[in-house]
Amino acid sequence: MPKTPTTLKWLAEKRARLAGDIQHCERLAEDIAQRLLKLQHQLAALDETIRLYDAAIDPTHIQPVEAWRNRYGTFGGFRQALIDIVEAASPDWVASKTIELGVLARLGINFQTSDHRRRWRMNSLGPALRRLLKVGTLERLHDPAVKSGKHGYWRLKQAPSQSLADL
Repeated sequence: MPKTPTTLKWLAEKRARLAGDIQHCERLAEDIAQRLLKLQHQLAALDETIRLYDAAIDPTHIQPVEAWRNRYGTFGGFRQALIDIVEAASPDWVASKTIELGVLARLGINFQTSDHRRRWRMNSLGPALRRLLKVGTLERLHDPAVKSGKHGYWRLKQAPSQSLADL
């Protein structure tokens, strides 16, 4: 039997991988189609219940909500990611922007637009940093009352230094 040329072998292996990927995607598509059908039935049942409760309400005018459940992995994953990133630089100060980029990379978060990212920064990242400040996990270098347009700086709360006289 003649030896198969390496170029043909490479093409055959590439084709086999692609065929496997296609089969996988087809199975996913079937699962998604079944889930979509189930969700559509549930939505129709809720719409009917709303109409029975109050015929004046048109359920199609209720805007969908983007669910963020399990967006940050396990419960507390977002908070732990913040602490880990700041802890990695300890005892140095870390810029808010550096923390933001670290969290996005660690949790694999991607935003469709810069506005989505800005809203996440204002509604998720900032409040989380302030909560860690309030409970005494972090300390802040910058004064939040002064709007300088620059990034804030954070670090893990340091134990108060003791002088020889205090000892």
